[in-house]
Order: sequence, then structure tokens, then C-alpha cells
Amino acid sequence: MRSSDCRAVVSVCCVQTVSKGAFHRDLTELRRKIKTTQDETQEYDEEISRMKRQQQELTMLLDERQVLDLG
Repeated sequence: MRSSDCRAVVSVCCVQTVSKGAFHRDLTELRRKIKTTQDETQEYDEEISRMKRQQQELTMLLDERQVLDLG
């Protein structure tokens, strides 16, 4: 028996059967986790955009004050 044949036998022996109900329960849980991750990603993207706008506003304000201080 070749080593690749042996690995195939080992991998077949280690496969667990999953009931249809357990599969669908796990699938539903994974879908829920994906949805939660997508929602969180959207929230973080919005927060990042808000912070970038705030940074731009503060940069403009600082630039204006520096121009006034030099004038």
C-alpha cells in the first residue's frame, strides 16, 4: 500500500456523519454569524467615515488658525 492510499483510508475512517437537522442548525448559526459580521463591518465603516470627516474639519480649522496667527 502506498502512503497516499494509507492517508485516504485514515481520512475516510475519521469522517463523522452529521444529521440533517444538525447540519441545518450549524448552517443557520453560520449564516447568523455572517450577518452579524456584515452588520458590524457596516457600523465600523460608518464610524471610520465619520472620523475621517471630523479629521478633515479639524485640519481645515487648524490651517485657518495658523494662517490667522501668521497674518
